Amino acid sequence: MTSRHTLVKLFIVAMVIGVFSASGWAQIRTLTESTKPVVSPDGSRSIIVDRIYRIIDGEPERYPSRMLVRIIDAGGTSTRQRRLEASQIRLLNSPRWFDPRWVAFTYNISKNANGVVYVDALTADALQIEFVALRRHMAATDSIETELTSLDVTEYTGKNVTRVSNITRRNRAVFPLLLRPIPPYDTSPFPLVFAEQIKAALKAYHDFLAKRGYHLFSIEEASESFDKEEKHMAALACIDGRPHLLISPLEAETPAAAMEQVKTAALMPDIKLICLESVTTATHSADENSSSTLPEDTEPAGHFGEYRFRTSWKDETTVLVEQEIFESEEQEPRRVPLYTFTLDGKLERIGNPVIIDENTSETLDNDTLSTSAQNMGSDPLPEVSDKTSTPPLPAHVAADTSVSVTHKVHSTPAPVTKNAQTKKRSSEPTKSRYSAKLQSAQQEKSSTKARTSHRSSR
Repeated sequence: MTSRHTLVKLFIVAMVIGVFSASGWAQIRTLTESTKPVVSPDGSRSIIVDRIYRIIDGEPERYPSRMLVRIIDAGGTSTRQRRLEASQIRLLNSPRWFDPRWVAFTYNISKNANGVVYVDALTADALQIEFVALRRHMAATDSIETELTSLDVTEYTGKNVTRVSNITRRNRAVFPLLLRPIPPYDTSPFPLVFAEQIKAALKAYHDFLAKRGYHLFSIEEASESFDKEEKHMAALACIDGRPHLLISPLEAETPAAAMEQVKTAALMPDIKLICLESVTTATHSADENSSSTLPEDTEPAGHFGEYRFRTSWKDETTVLVEQEIFESEEQEPRRVPLYTFTLDGKLERIGNPVIIDENTSETLDNDTLSTSAQNMGSDPLPEVSDKTSTPPLPAHVAADTSVSVTHKVHSTPAPVTKNAQTKKRSSEPTKSRYSAKLQSAQQEKSSTKARTSHRSSR
């Protein structure tokens, strides 16, 4: 009888272990590579940054994405720590102290892509910037020019993690964080004043979210456009699950002033944006003692590859929302105008989206599916919840004059593809909206993904 009870107990234990393993609770072995301790100017503390490799099938992953920052007092006791998640880490550089409180370090992601992290040694709050900046040698002037194509900011405060992906223009972020041009990068952290500028822009962004009551927000990738004088930018966005059009100023003196002047307008649900297909959140809870992971982008394929929605400028005061249809590789994309939106807040619908047959990949272009601007002029605008805006403009626009982006948690996302270099924004038409991006990401991560599981969603 005793033997039978023992067998039953062993069976139950095996079942429990199996359940834990199947649910992802089984512990993953890791390998840690640490920087040397760097002592603060006053000698009161030091910092160590650990690069954490996961062991998959007996081998460490080629390029890790996880880091652990440890603040150690003069007696050798760890007083603060912060787990960080990067796109990937090819090379980790030694930290540098600015003063007894603030310290920063940099890391390389891939060619032209790098990251900078600022850490508050007293609170373990952190500010992470990942950017892609292409460097070109100009033969005529024998100089190096830099083109910023992507800039993502992740803020770690207490147990919250907020990621913001930005639209860039002329070497700076312009929305939702309006920043000055990025300083030259030479593997050293940017000056602390750059981090202070980002924190001010983040505050303006958070104030905007609170004032407007927005919870979910993401920008439709490659939908932005700029007026001829580059005084304003337009883009499509998903706000609390609804498609929107926004206009943002580019010449405001402060980030707060810029956010106050942003105008948004709700669009009809037949504007099928890709960002509506992804789960996005403005702020994510992260246990300081657990990995602060952000899930990857999952971009749908299929009929979305045959068209996209975008913005363009009809003149210096009027924005168009268009459906760009890729009918064949030999033909130029066909653009169907759907809305006009003016700087003074007047939204007018002038057309219907062309429906793409998902089974045949053909456009169903008839009087029912695609009507003229004259026939569509009287179409009602969508009702909008109190959280976003009120129906018809300009009353809605007058009240709703700001917008922001929080990554796709994943954006973004996320705000987020692992390789920051694949997050470069482009307004150039392509046959498939995401095929080039996905191909680049697959090539960059093929060696890592073969041995590594996807990041877990928070």
